[in-house]
Amino acid sequence: MKKESLIHPRLIVHNIFRISFVMNKTINKLLEKEGKMTFSQMRTLMGIMFHPEMSQNDIARFLDVTKAAVSRQIEQLHKKGMLERKINPKNRREKIIALTSNGTKAVKEAFTCIDNKMEELFELVSQNELVTLNKTLHRMIEIIHMSIKTKGRSDPDLDRMFSMKDPEFADKLMQKD
Repeated sequence: MKKESLIHPRLIVHNIFRISFVMNKTINKLLEKEGKMTFSQMRTLMGIMFHPEMSQNDIARFLDVTKAAVSRQIEQLHKKGMLERKINPKNRREKIIALTSNGTKAVKEAFTCIDNKMEELFELVSQNELVTLNKTLHRMIEIIHMSIKTKGRSDPDLDRMFSMKDPEFADKLMQKD
């Protein structure tokens, strides 16, 4: 028997989309104001930073965007000196996209800008609420992952995304240097 919900799941999904939209817009404006990059470019750089040795096609699949969108972002970031293309030693027809030292520096500077803005926004939320929210979000990610696995579906890109909860990823994400 299905238990009765005090809040409709569609409202929760709607609010998750809303917060995602608002956060994306806020971060995008912040990064553009700093003149460094767009949020889409930041996501591309983060994907490469946390999962090195990815091809352009891997990046597109991982970020769930078109190959054309990734191609434009990579070209723009390459012109800014943040990325380099290397020949894949396992497949000489394929290029591996890697961060340059400028790219790594730009990501770390962007993290600092984002951290400062988020700290300002989160001042109005208690630490207990933030801890509860974080635990709930992690629990929802685990439930979705288990639901996909239980139904026998496997998607390497989703598996990679779900693996981002591991302590090593969290350590990389939280590094200040």
